[in-house]
Parts: sequence; structure tokens; C-alpha cells
Amino acid sequence: MRELVHRLLILVVVLVVMSQVSAHSTFHMFAHKEYNHIHSHPESNHNTPHHKCMHDKLFEDELKLHGGDKSKSDLFKNLDVSRGLTLPLEHRTILTEKREIKKVYDVFSPIRIRLDTSTIANDVDSRTCYSQGQQYQRGNPSSTSVVCNENAGVTTNCWGTCQSGDVATTAKQARVISLVNTVKAKIESQLTTRRLSVFTVPPTQQPCGAEGGVAWPSSVTSPNYDTSTDLYIFVTMRPTTSTTAAWATACIVETTYRRPIGGQLNVNPAILDIYNSASNEHVLLSTLEHEVTHILGFSSSMYGSYVDSTGKPLGESNVVATRQSNENGATASRTFFIHPSMRSMFQQITGCSTPVDVPIEEYGSSGSAGSHFDSRVFVNELMAPSLDGCQQFGRSCFTSIATLTLLQVTGWYQPNLTNAIEPTFGKNMGCSFATDRCNNWDSTRKGYYCTDTTSKKVTCAYHLRDKGVCDIVTYTSSLPAQYRYFSNPAMGGRVSWFDFCPFIRRYIACNDQTMPRRSTEVFNSNSACFEDVSFTVATEKEKILRIRLHTTSQYVDCPADQSYLNITSFNGFKGSIACPKLGYTLLCESKEIAPSTDDGTGQYIDPSQAGNEKSDGTTNGKTCFFIFCWGGNASQTFKIWSTHFMLLIGIVLTLHMIFGYTTSEN
Repeated sequence: MRELVHRLLILVVVLVVMSQVSAHSTFHMFAHKEYNHIHSHPESNHNTPHHKCMHDKLFEDELKLHGGDKSKSDLFKNLDVSRGLTLPLEHRTILTEKREIKKVYDVFSPIRIRLDTSTIANDVDSRTCYSQGQQYQRGNPSSTSVVCNENAGVTTNCWGTCQSGDVATTAKQARVISLVNTVKAKIESQLTTRRLSVFTVPPTQQPCGAEGGVAWPSSVTSPNYDTSTDLYIFVTMRPTTSTTAAWATACIVETTYRRPIGGQLNVNPAILDIYNSASNEHVLLSTLEHEVTHILGFSSSMYGSYVDSTGKPLGESNVVATRQSNENGATASRTFFIHPSMRSMFQQITGCSTPVDVPIEEYGSSGSAGSHFDSRVFVNELMAPSLDGCQQFGRSCFTSIATLTLLQVTGWYQPNLTNAIEPTFGKNMGCSFATDRCNNWDSTRKGYYCTDTTSKKVTCAYHLRDKGVCDIVTYTSSLPAQYRYFSNPAMGGRVSWFDFCPFIRRYIACNDQTMPRRSTEVFNSNSACFEDVSFTVATEKEKILRIRLHTTSQYVDCPADQSYLNITSFNGFKGSIACPKLGYTLLCESKEIAPSTDDGTGQYIDPSQAGNEKSDGTTNGKTCFFIFCWGGNASQTFKIWSTHFMLLIGIVLTLHMIFGYTTSEN
């Protein structure tokens, strides 16, 4: 009996040791399993579903329906300025040199958006589902025999049967109304415009929108009018394709400045079952804001209607241009925004010495090509065509200076650019960032083009606030020549919108305090990803990144020019530190990720200063606080091996004691 107790005590000690070892190894074991999981899944099986914008497909479907004749399509006719509405605008009067009174339309005030949600609960055209099994129509089907079949490519001008997820329940209706009102408030706070004195439409006005649209209500049909609306949006909840969360289009313009003043926003009821928690509410908000921005004017159908400050048309050739180039032996056609304001904006982001053309998405055929920024260089911008980049590579979608600048280029709005977010992806990547193939980008920058085919090596995301793995998969067939980057023509990045470029996909958020960690790691809202060892970050007034070793008061200064440097020599410390390239800019000056009010030690920081720069109280220097979230290096492999070795020893000892006891008893 005494021997049994002795063996049990040894067993307890071994298990305690094993638990302490595993406390440092849990992350590595969990990560290894998850990497295989990510690597083995096809593109369509992301852990989080994604939204594919179909804005341009609405116009293509209209053309197909009318044999390519725009004059037969209400959608195209309603956006023709010659058929627009001549409505009075708010203005001021001035006295000219000839002492004549002149109206000047340069008065910009916050835009007033009216949301008409009445159709959500009372859609009389059999286009909204109110019960499972009900028949509904998409578009304008020629007969009831035309059945919607997504697999066969029949997605419009057809009849469908309402599934449970398609039903616009009372709860879903309330949620959509709340969401669109949140988006409305945000846009009204961001944009000013030349206000309409009166909003009204003639009795003969065609229905607003696409896929059948919505009839105008009598409240704004002449002789009735509204004096507090600059943009009228119908909100509907009609079923659409499974990959589409929502769609929107403008439907009417005013003639003086050609600005869109009406539109339709349709929300797919089924998407609310997928994004059904508060944790992903931001995804829906970003999606709806994205679609409303199409109504505002970010649409290839409106580039030719943009005006200068005087109301004179810019001409589409002064807004966009298409160029052809040779990419990996293939002729590629790409379209760019070429307006001077857009080129200057992108120059500011890339750090190029000259203005840079802004690439427009070319992938995705009619659904997304033409009316979005190129996802390859705007991975999580609000107006990228898919949410893949927002959730898998960045933290969220956001309205950046790129979208706000384009809305300014329309000539219809004056956006608030005071606190506009500048994208971190592409920051100071240079002149060739927009046109070079991604495998030719700066290889010293973390989070961009990667080549680890195992998807197991942990490194830092592009914004240095998360860590991730290389997102490479092997497809069942060869990729188009312009999208090949490896000797294996079937290998490439998982996300097609990125031109199949493999980027570092976010795997661990450094602010996720639920994640298992190493003893030298800290996970909180002020944690950042660095390679090699644990440290805290501070910055001097010269914008020098200073690294403090985790358990000491020793500091190491990174290069003042923010260049990459691997430092391996310290007094009394073994290891190395990799100063991240542009560390100060990406961590201390970026507005893409909200700062915290914790300096990393529990000390409160004023929200206006947190996460960016803070006076240390003793000098004129500035301090920006970040705590270490380990990004991985060669020691990672050793750590995993040594941990597993210790676990193996523990298991062997345990089995030895058990079988030894059994043997002695026998």
C-alpha cells in the first residue's frame, strides 16, 4: 500500500510538471491543428461566410433582358441625366460687379437621407417572403414556368419558393431597420451636399431600383413633396443569391449636378441567420454601408456623370482609364482611377514620389469588376468587392480616405476628411505597389506575399497587431497565367479577389485574451506582433521605436529611418529582436485599429491619446505602448519539439509506474 501511495505521489508530480509545460505549449499544439484545417479547406468553406457584391451584375442582367438596348431598360433610363428631375436646390445669392443678383450653388450642408422601409412588411408584388413555401418573383419573369435555379445560373427574372431563411420575420425586419438607420446616421455625419429645397417625382416616374424595383409612394409624388430629403432610399428584404448579403443601385438623378437622389437597398433575409450575433454585427453594417455607397455614386454606371466644382461634367476619360500590360506572359487589362485627387491620395498611402493611379477591381466578371477598389491592394477597404479581406486578413472593413476621396471627386459631396483612416495595407510600399505582381513587392514587410506551403509557420499580419499563417492552397486545375506565382501552376492564394496572391491570413488576434499563450506573451488591446523575443514598445519625439526586453529595463533603439534590423547582441540577454520595418508608422500612427485606454501595465490612458502617442510627463518625447505578442521564428520549431518531448517523457514515466505497479502486484 505504501508503494502504491508513493507511486501515486510521483504520478501527481509528473502530471503537474506536464500541465506547466503544456501551459506554454497549448498555443503551438492548437495552432498546428488549425493550420492543417485552414490549409485543407476549399475557398468556399471559410470559417466565416463572405459577401460577394453583385452591383454591376444588376446592370448586366438588365441589358440581357432587353437585348443590350439601354433605351428599353427603366434602370438605365432613370439614370440618364436627360431624363433626370429638375428640382430646386438650396443656394445663396450674391451681387455681381454689374450689380446683378446671382444664385450660387456652393452651399454644402449635411446630407439628409430618407429611408422608406414600408415595403419590408408590405411588399404587394410577391417579391418578399412572409411564409415558408410561398412563391415569390425575382425581377420580371416572363412566365411562372421560369424557375430560379442558382446551380443552373437562373438567378433573375424567375420564380422561386421561399425557404425558411428567406422569410422576413418580424424580428428580422426590426433588425434590418435598426441596421440601416445606423448606417444612415454615419453617412449623414460624414458627407455634406448641395441640398434639395424640394423632393418630388412626377406621377409617371418608373419604379425605383432593380429586380422589379419599388413604386414611388403618393407622399412624394407630385403635387406632393418633401422638403427635408436629399437622398430617398427604398429598403427591401427580398431573397437573392446565396453569396449575396445585399445589393443596391441608384434609380434617379437630378439634372443640375447629375447627383443621384434616389435608390434601392435590398437585404437578403437569409444572411441574418448567418450573421446572427452581436460579435459580427459590424460585418452587416459594413455590408450595408458598402451598398449605400454604390447609391451615392461609387458605380461604373456613374463615372461619366461626375462633375467639377462648377457643375461641369468631368467626362469619364478624366476619371478612369484602362490599360493593358504583360503579366507573366499573359495580356492583362486593368482599369484605374486617374483623377488627380485619387492619384494624390494613393501617393500618400504608398509613399511614392509621384502621384499613383488607383487600381479598380478587374476580377469577378460583371458582378464586381468596375465598381470597386482592387482587393489586391485594398484588402479590407469598405469598397472592396468582398468581405474576405476584412475578416480574414484585417480586423474589419472600414471607410478609408480612398472611398471618401472618390465621393469628393464626384463633385456631389464634401466629405469630412479630418479623421479619415488611411489604409495600413500598402503603407509606404512604393510606386510599383499598384502595378507590380505581388511576388515582386517588398519582401521585408510582414503580412504580404508569402511562400510557406505548409501553412504552419507563424508570423505577423501586415498591421502588426495580429499573427497568422501563409494562406496557400493547391487548386484542382491550373490558374490563369497572370495569377501564377509558383512553379506549380495550380498553387496560389486562397482568395481569388487578391489575384490569388498568397498573403498572411490572420489566425490569432493579439487582443484576444482567451487565447493560450507562452509565458512571455501578453494578449490585450495593446499587444502587437513582433518576432523573436518579448518586449514593450516606446517611441521618442524623433519617432524612434524603442524596444524594452520583457523582464528587464533594458532598451534597444530601432533605426530612426524605420528600416528592418535584426539585433542579436544585448548585455546579459540571449536572443534576438527584429525591429519591424515601419514599426512606428504602422503601430503608433495608424488609425485602422482602435487604440486602447491601457498602457499595457494597467495604467489608464486618455482615449484621445491612447495607442498613438502620449507624453511621458518628464520630457517632450512621446510614448506609444504595445506589449509583445510573439510572431515566431526558428525557435518556435524547437519549442514545439522540446514541449512534445517533455510530454512524451511524462507519458512514458506514467505508463512505467502503472505497469510497474501491476507487475509488482502480480
